Amino acid sequence: MAAESEEGVEVVGRTVDEAVQKGLDMLHLRRDQVSIEIVSDGARTLLGFRPGQVRVRMAPKSGLAKPHRAEERRGTRNRVGSEVSPTVAAAGQEAPPEVAARRAEPGAVGTGPTPEANAKPATEAVGDELDVARRLLADLLERMGLRASVEVHPGTGEEPARLNITGRNLAMLIGRRGETLAALQFLTRLMVSHKVGHWVSVAVDVDNYRLKREETLRRLAVRMGEQAIETGRVQELEPMPPAERRIIHLALRDFAGVSSQSIGEGESRRVTIIPARSSRS
Repeated sequence: MAAESEEGVEVVGRTVDEAVQKGLDMLHLRRDQVSIEIVSDGARTLLGFRPGQVRVRMAPKSGLAKPHRAEERRGTRNRVGSEVSPTVAAAGQEAPPEVAARRAEPGAVGTGPTPEANAKPATEAVGDELDVARRLLADLLERMGLRASVEVHPGTGEEPARLNITGRNLAMLIGRRGETLAALQFLTRLMVSHKVGHWVSVAVDVDNYRLKREETLRRLAVRMGEQAIETGRVQELEPMPPAERRIIHLALRDFAGVSSQSIGEGESRRVTIIPARSSRS
Protein backbone atom coordinates (compact mmCIF):
# COMPACT_ATOMS: atom_id res chain seq x y z
CA MET A 1 0.00 0.00 0.00
CA ALA A 2 1.31 3.47 -0.87
CA ALA A 3 -0.03 7.00 -1.04
CA GLU A 4 1.56 9.36 -3.57
CA SER A 5 1.57 13.13 -3.85
CA GLU A 6 3.52 15.71 -5.79
CA GLU A 7 5.85 16.15 -2.79
CA GLY A 8 6.62 12.46 -2.29
CA VAL A 9 5.15 9.13 -1.24
CA GLU A 10 4.03 7.39 1.93
CA VAL A 11 4.67 3.65 1.87
CA VAL A 12 4.07 0.69 4.18
CA GLY A 13 5.99 -2.57 4.49
CA ARG A 14 6.93 -5.31 6.92
CA THR A 15 10.30 -3.66 7.62
CA VAL A 16 11.80 -0.21 7.19
CA ASP A 17 14.08 -1.47 4.41
CA GLU A 18 11.17 -3.01 2.51
CA ALA A 19 9.04 0.14 2.82
CA VAL A 20 11.95 2.38 1.78
CA GLN A 21 12.69 0.19 -1.24
CA LYS A 22 9.07 0.40 -2.38
CA GLY A 23 9.28 4.17 -2.12
CA LEU A 24 12.54 4.28 -4.10
CA ASP A 25 10.96 2.18 -6.84
CA MET A 26 8.03 4.63 -7.05
CA LEU A 27 10.25 7.71 -7.05
CA HIS A 28 12.93 6.19 -9.31
CA LEU A 29 15.64 7.60 -7.05
CA ARG A 30 18.51 6.31 -4.93
CA ARG A 31 18.50 6.33 -1.13
CA ASP A 32 20.98 9.21 -0.99
CA GLN A 33 18.61 11.30 -3.14
CA VAL A 34 15.60 11.21 -0.84
CA SER A 35 14.65 12.33 2.64
CA ILE A 36 13.08 9.61 4.78
CA GLU A 37 10.76 9.96 7.76
CA ILE A 38 9.68 6.90 9.71
CA VAL A 39 6.03 7.55 10.48
CA SER A 40 5.52 4.27 12.31
CA ASP A 41 7.92 1.40 12.95
CA GLY A 42 5.11 -1.00 13.93
CA ALA A 43 4.75 -3.23 16.95
CA ARG A 44 7.73 -5.55 16.89
CA THR A 45 8.92 -8.24 19.27
CA LEU A 46 12.55 -9.29 19.73
CA LEU A 47 14.25 -10.32 16.47
CA GLY A 48 11.20 -9.45 14.42
CA PHE A 49 8.80 -12.21 15.36
CA ARG A 50 5.21 -11.22 14.53
CA PRO A 51 6.33 -7.85 13.11
CA GLY A 52 3.89 -4.98 12.74
CA GLN A 53 3.43 -2.69 9.78
CA VAL A 54 6.07 -0.06 9.07
CA ARG A 55 5.09 3.23 7.45
CA VAL A 56 7.61 5.69 5.97
CA ARG A 57 7.24 9.04 4.23
CA MET A 58 9.74 9.80 1.43
CA ALA A 59 10.37 12.81 -0.79
CA PRO A 60 13.12 13.89 -3.21
CA LYS A 61 15.76 16.06 -1.58
CA SER A 62 15.83 19.75 -2.45
CA GLY A 63 16.96 20.34 -6.02
CA LEU A 64 16.02 16.87 -7.27
CA ALA A 65 13.11 16.66 -9.67
CA LYS A 66 10.77 13.70 -9.54
CA PRO A 67 10.77 11.64 -12.81
CA HIS A 68 8.01 12.56 -15.24
CA ARG A 69 4.97 10.27 -15.27
CA ALA A 70 5.76 9.20 -18.80
CA GLU A 71 9.16 7.97 -17.69
CA GLU A 72 7.57 5.96 -14.87
CA ARG A 73 5.29 4.21 -17.36
CA ARG A 74 7.94 3.66 -20.00
CA GLY A 75 8.88 0.02 -20.70
CA THR A 76 8.22 -1.64 -17.37
CA ARG A 77 9.13 -4.95 -18.90
CA ASN A 78 12.47 -3.60 -20.05
CA ARG A 79 13.36 -2.04 -16.71
CA VAL A 80 15.74 -4.19 -14.70
CA GLY A 81 16.70 -3.71 -11.09
CA SER A 82 13.38 -2.36 -9.89
CA GLU A 83 13.86 -4.24 -6.64
CA VAL A 84 17.11 -2.59 -5.53
CA SER A 85 17.02 -2.93 -1.76
CA PRO A 86 17.40 -3.75 2.06
CA THR A 87 17.25 -5.94 3.50
CA VAL A 88 16.94 -7.76 3.98
CA ALA A 89 17.78 -5.35 2.86
CA ALA A 90 19.28 -7.06 2.77
CA ALA A 91 21.82 -8.61 1.07
CA GLY A 92 22.83 -5.64 0.19
CA GLN A 93 22.91 -2.89 -1.55
CA GLU A 94 22.79 0.71 -2.67
CA ALA A 95 24.72 3.67 -1.31
CA PRO A 96 23.76 4.24 2.36
CA PRO A 97 21.39 7.16 3.05
CA GLU A 98 22.45 10.10 5.18
CA VAL A 99 19.28 9.74 7.17
CA ALA A 100 19.27 10.07 10.95
CA ALA A 101 17.87 7.11 12.86
CA ARG A 102 17.72 8.70 16.29
CA ARG A 103 14.15 9.67 17.04
CA ALA A 104 13.48 12.82 19.00
CA GLU A 105 9.99 11.45 19.66
CA PRO A 106 7.90 8.51 18.42
CA GLY A 107 7.31 8.68 14.69
CA ALA A 108 10.07 11.18 13.93
CA VAL A 109 13.73 10.92 13.00
CA GLY A 110 16.65 13.31 12.85
CA THR A 111 18.02 14.72 9.64
CA GLY A 112 21.78 14.48 9.80
CA PRO A 113 24.95 13.62 11.67
CA THR A 114 25.86 15.27 14.93
CA PRO A 115 28.52 18.00 15.12
CA GLU A 116 30.77 15.54 16.96
CA ALA A 117 30.64 13.15 14.01
CA ASN A 118 31.44 15.97 11.57
CA ALA A 119 34.48 16.92 13.61
CA LYS A 120 36.21 13.59 12.85
CA PRO A 121 37.95 12.61 9.60
CA ALA A 122 35.72 10.39 7.46
CA THR A 123 37.91 7.30 7.71
CA GLU A 124 38.21 7.61 11.50
CA ALA A 125 34.46 8.13 11.87
CA VAL A 126 33.69 5.04 9.80
CA GLY A 127 36.18 3.00 11.80
CA ASP A 128 34.59 4.13 15.05
CA GLU A 129 31.11 3.23 13.78
CA LEU A 130 32.23 -0.27 12.79
CA ASP A 131 33.86 -0.80 16.18
CA VAL A 132 30.67 0.31 17.90
CA ALA A 133 28.64 -2.00 15.66
CA ARG A 134 30.92 -4.97 16.39
CA ARG A 135 30.79 -4.44 20.15
CA LEU A 136 27.02 -3.97 20.27
CA LEU A 137 26.34 -7.05 18.15
CA ALA A 138 28.79 -9.17 20.15
CA ASP A 139 27.14 -8.04 23.39
CA LEU A 140 23.70 -8.89 22.01
CA LEU A 141 24.85 -12.39 21.03
CA GLU A 142 26.35 -12.92 24.48
CA ARG A 143 23.08 -11.89 26.13
CA MET A 144 21.32 -14.44 23.92
CA GLY A 145 23.61 -17.12 25.34
CA LEU A 146 25.43 -17.74 22.05
CA ARG A 147 29.17 -18.38 21.80
CA ALA A 148 30.11 -16.56 18.64
CA SER A 149 32.61 -14.08 17.22
CA VAL A 150 31.96 -11.06 15.02
CA GLU A 151 34.22 -10.34 12.04
CA VAL A 152 34.31 -6.84 10.52
CA HIS A 153 34.56 -6.43 6.75
CA PRO A 154 34.77 -2.77 5.63
CA GLY A 155 32.47 -1.62 2.85
CA THR A 156 33.65 -1.29 -0.74
CA GLY A 157 32.08 1.14 -3.19
CA GLU A 158 28.30 0.95 -2.90
CA GLU A 159 28.42 -2.15 -0.69
CA PRO A 160 27.98 -1.45 3.05
CA ALA A 161 30.33 -2.72 5.70
CA ARG A 162 29.55 -6.28 6.81
CA LEU A 163 29.53 -7.90 10.25
CA ASN A 164 29.93 -11.66 9.86
CA ILE A 165 28.97 -13.81 12.86
CA THR A 166 30.98 -17.03 13.15
CA GLY A 167 30.55 -19.97 15.49
CA ARG A 168 28.69 -23.24 15.92
CA ASN A 169 24.97 -23.97 15.78
CA LEU A 170 24.00 -20.51 14.50
CA ALA A 171 21.23 -21.61 12.11
CA MET A 172 18.67 -20.10 14.50
CA LEU A 173 20.04 -16.66 13.61
CA ILE A 174 19.19 -17.16 9.94
CA GLY A 175 15.64 -18.47 10.10
CA ARG A 176 13.22 -19.27 7.31
CA ARG A 177 14.26 -17.53 4.08
CA GLY A 178 16.68 -15.44 6.13
CA GLU A 179 13.87 -13.62 7.96
CA THR A 180 15.49 -13.84 11.41
CA LEU A 181 18.80 -12.64 10.00
CA ALA A 182 17.05 -9.67 8.36
CA ALA A 183 15.43 -8.80 11.70
CA LEU A 184 18.80 -9.12 13.48
CA GLN A 185 20.36 -6.78 10.92
CA PHE A 186 17.55 -4.24 11.40
CA LEU A 187 17.94 -4.40 15.18
CA THR A 188 21.72 -3.97 14.91
CA ARG A 189 21.32 -0.91 12.67
CA LEU A 190 18.91 0.66 15.14
CA MET A 191 21.23 0.07 18.08
CA VAL A 192 24.31 1.41 16.28
CA SER A 193 22.46 4.44 14.88
CA HIS A 194 21.10 5.29 18.32
CA LYS A 195 24.59 4.98 19.80
CA VAL A 196 26.45 7.17 17.27
CA GLY A 197 23.61 9.64 16.68
CA HIS A 198 22.99 9.13 12.96
CA TRP A 199 21.88 6.41 10.60
CA VAL A 200 24.48 3.69 9.92
CA SER A 201 23.88 1.16 7.17
CA VAL A 202 25.71 -2.04 8.04
CA ALA A 203 25.02 -5.58 6.83
CA VAL A 204 24.90 -8.53 9.21
CA ASP A 205 25.75 -12.04 8.05
CA VAL A 206 26.05 -15.47 9.67
CA ASP A 207 28.89 -17.76 8.55
CA ASN A 208 28.83 -15.98 5.16
CA TYR A 209 25.26 -17.16 4.53
CA ARG A 210 24.43 -14.05 2.51
CA LEU A 211 27.51 -14.37 0.29
CA LYS A 212 26.74 -18.02 -0.43
CA ARG A 213 23.08 -17.24 -1.08
CA GLU A 214 24.02 -14.40 -3.45
CA GLU A 215 26.20 -16.71 -5.52
CA THR A 216 23.43 -19.32 -5.65
CA LEU A 217 20.91 -16.71 -6.81
CA ARG A 218 23.26 -15.36 -9.50
CA ARG A 219 23.71 -18.85 -10.93
CA LEU A 220 19.93 -19.37 -10.79
CA ALA A 221 19.35 -16.09 -12.65
CA VAL A 222 21.74 -17.04 -15.46
CA ARG A 223 20.30 -20.55 -15.77
CA MET A 224 16.70 -19.32 -15.91
CA GLY A 225 17.66 -16.54 -18.31
CA GLU A 226 19.14 -19.10 -20.69
CA GLN A 227 16.03 -21.24 -20.32
CA ALA A 228 13.79 -18.26 -21.12
CA ILE A 229 15.71 -17.63 -24.34
CA GLU A 230 15.72 -21.30 -25.37
CA THR A 231 12.00 -21.85 -24.77
CA GLY A 232 10.76 -18.35 -25.63
CA ARG A 233 8.62 -18.46 -22.50
CA VAL A 234 8.47 -16.30 -19.39
CA GLN A 235 10.13 -17.95 -16.41
CA GLU A 236 8.71 -17.33 -12.91
CA LEU A 237 10.91 -17.84 -9.87
CA GLU A 238 9.80 -18.72 -6.36
CA PRO A 239 8.72 -15.89 -4.02
CA MET A 240 11.71 -14.05 -2.53
CA PRO A 241 12.33 -11.16 -0.14
CA PRO A 242 13.29 -7.77 -1.69
CA ALA A 243 17.06 -8.16 -1.22
CA GLU A 244 17.10 -11.51 -3.04
CA ARG A 245 14.93 -10.23 -5.89
CA ARG A 246 17.42 -7.38 -6.28
CA ILE A 247 20.26 -9.89 -6.77
CA ILE A 248 18.31 -11.59 -9.56
CA HIS A 249 17.59 -8.27 -11.29
CA LEU A 250 21.22 -7.17 -11.11
CA ALA A 251 22.47 -10.52 -12.40
CA LEU A 252 20.23 -10.13 -15.47
CA ARG A 253 20.85 -6.42 -16.02
CA ASP A 254 23.42 -7.04 -18.76
CA PHE A 255 22.07 -10.43 -19.85
CA ALA A 256 21.25 -10.06 -23.56
CA GLY A 257 17.86 -11.25 -24.75
CA VAL A 258 15.89 -11.05 -21.51
CA SER A 259 14.48 -8.55 -19.05
CA SER A 260 13.13 -9.04 -15.55
CA GLN A 261 10.41 -7.63 -13.37
CA SER A 262 8.69 -8.44 -10.08
CA ILE A 263 5.04 -9.38 -9.76
CA GLY A 264 2.72 -10.23 -6.89
CA GLU A 265 2.27 -8.70 -3.46
CA GLY A 266 3.76 -9.25 -0.01
CA GLU A 267 5.32 -12.65 0.63
CA SER A 268 4.12 -13.88 -2.77
CA ARG A 269 6.13 -11.28 -4.71
CA ARG A 270 8.51 -12.96 -7.15
CA VAL A 271 10.71 -12.30 -10.19
CA THR A 272 9.69 -13.10 -13.74
CA ILE A 273 12.30 -13.41 -16.50
CA ILE A 274 10.96 -12.30 -19.86
CA PRO A 275 12.61 -13.25 -23.18
CA ALA A 276 12.82 -10.58 -25.86
CA ARG A 277 10.61 -12.80 -28.03
CA SER A 278 8.07 -14.24 -25.64
CA SER A 279 5.58 -16.93 -26.66
CA ARG A 280 3.12 -15.57 -24.09
CA SER A 281 0.10 -14.29 -25.95
